[in-house]
Amino acid sequence: PFAANVFLSLAWRFTEAAASLDSLSLCMAVALLRALRGLGCVDLQLKWPNDLLCNGKKLAGILLEASGEVGGSISVVVGIGLNVAMTQGQGKSIEQDWAALNDILDRQVSRNEVVAAILTEMASAFPAFERQGFAAFEQDWRSFDCLANRAVVLHLGVEDVSGVARGVDATGALRVEHEGTVKLYRGGEVSVRTSQ
Repeated sequence: PFAANVFLSLAWRFTEAAASLDSLSLCMAVALLRALRGLGCVDLQLKWPNDLLCNGKKLAGILLEASGEVGGSISVVVGIGLNVAMTQGQGKSIEQDWAALNDILDRQVSRNEVVAAILTEMASAFPAFERQGFAAFEQDWRSFDCLANRAVVLHLGVEDVSGVARGVDATGALRVEHEGTVKLYRGGEVSVRTSQ
């Protein structure tokens, strides 16, 4: 809806190899969470790999697009979509539970204030990621991970993997335990199983 949400893109150039950017989407989700907590949001959760939830409802999502050469500089565009002032009527066609920032904060928040908070956090998150990688964000990820130790289904396009989410490894890969074996996954869409 017009003037109801925040959609922004931010570009950053990295000089590291593409493989080292595997956990960047998780790190950007943590940066977004930090920015919103700074505005007074509580009950926020992170859903692997890059969704932000509030009380189990989707508040924001992040997409990354990278271009460049392996082993050379890589440009990454981080796209963020954040529900701010969308009403239930405006969002009735959305097929999942969602939340809006104004409802969470119980006040009308300026989208300019929200964008300023996000950009301020991102401006420090990118250099931290360049220096330390996922390690600079790992503790926050683990603290706010809404999937840890829950029964999940990982949708991999042509295949679904059922198991129990066991957090992420040091590179941000999702750990899923299935029949006593833990495997790592770097892509896919996760849903929580409603029954075992």
